Amino acid sequence: LEQLCINYTNERLQNRFNEHVFQSAQEENAVEGVNVEDADLGDFDNAEVLDLIGQPPTGILHLLNEECIVPQGSDETFHEKAAKQHQGSKRYKKMLRQRDAFEVSHYAGKVVYTSTGMLAKNKDTVSEDMVVLLQEADDPFVKDVFAATAEQQGALARKRGAKFMGVVAKFMRQLEELMTVLDSSQMHFVRCIKPNMDKAPGAWDSETLLRQLRCSGILEVVRVFGMGYPDRVPHAEIVSRFEAVLRARDRPAPGLREKDACAHILERLLDRKEFAIGRTKAFLKSGVLTKLRVLREREVARNAALVQAHARGMVQRRKFRALVEARRESKRREEEERRRLDEEKARRRDEDEDRRRREEEIARLPPGERQKAREELAKLDRERAKEDEERRRRREEEDRYRHSGDAERRTDSEDGDGGGGARGSGPFALDMAKVNASAAKAAALEDGTRQWTPRARP
Repeated sequence: LEQLCINYTNERLQNRFNEHVFQSAQEENAVEGVNVEDADLGDFDNAEVLDLIGQPPTGILHLLNEECIVPQGSDETFHEKAAKQHQGSKRYKKMLRQRDAFEVSHYAGKVVYTSTGMLAKNKDTVSEDMVVLLQEADDPFVKDVFAATAEQQGALARKRGAKFMGVVAKFMRQLEELMTVLDSSQMHFVRCIKPNMDKAPGAWDSETLLRQLRCSGILEVVRVFGMGYPDRVPHAEIVSRFEAVLRARDRPAPGLREKDACAHILERLLDRKEFAIGRTKAFLKSGVLTKLRVLREREVARNAALVQAHARGMVQRRKFRALVEARRESKRREEEERRRLDEEKARRRDEDEDRRRREEEIARLPPGERQKAREELAKLDRERAKEDEERRRRREEEDRYRHSGDAERRTDSEDGDGGGGARGSGPFALDMAKVNASAAKAAALEDGTRQWTPRARP
């Protein structure tokens, strides 16, 4: 009896769930102005089971309550009366091998009940003297449990001569009160699913999950909704997410209303039977939203590959230009070094020729003027040595300056190519701090560059 009452309660709650879900979908269809074909609700509706168990006066629970009133009522007579009353029902079946058993096909599955002991449980006969004795018990807990409440007093009064009301009648009254409370509230349903029956962490039993989904009606709800338009997407979301899938010439005009733009996009991407346009939402058939998402992902991937190709081409062109500039700079330096060496050789040759000529002239001078001429020649040699030292120092400074400039250009190139910069600002981010630092450094070196410029050879 207890299990039958529990299952009947579950049937009533499942019926409320079915009505709420299906009714809410129908109301949304009406509000949006969308006509949906009626789905096959034969497996979705459990009204036949509810009538079998709780419909007065032929329901199983009402027959049980009636059997407790009639004279000489027993579990056997109740069993036979229920079998005779529901012999034509597809939800009720009398078990042949077990004389006191019957089977009810619930929404969640078939359950076998035993009629033996049902009448005694429904009568719940408790001696009035026993109740009074427990109310006067010395133990505070027992006394509080059996305190003389209004409900108990009413039950005692009924036992004294009023109409019989057993456990089933009390259960039915409380269940109706619960349904009244649910109907007067805004219902939200939470389905709790066990991943396994052993309460073990990290264990996922597919059969257990499937059985719970089937018994709770989730699969039937999904099936019924799949027969209509299960996915309902606002017009603005359709336009913002899937407009990019179309080519530029096929896209809706900028000033078009969201509803018209949504219809324009879906008509070019889908078959007309796969969607319906409501007042604020687009109703899509099962699997259509996934199809749209796949089209969008493909378009995003294609455009991303195009952007990446342009970006990589830009990076490689920068590197190539840097290599070309470096090659030109190297050739220019080699040419400058060659000219400098040629000029150095010509200068030394001229200096040697001039020295030899002066020594010949000194040798032809009189002895008194010869010493003075040699001193002037030695002074000229010292000046030339100082000039050689100055030229060497200038070359070293120029080389250091060139090397530092090359290092800075290499660093800038690596940062520009996104080669693992510390800031991680992206391959094309402009670092203004580095620009300002380079400008300040150039301004500080501006005066020094003048003295590095080679002067005319004496």
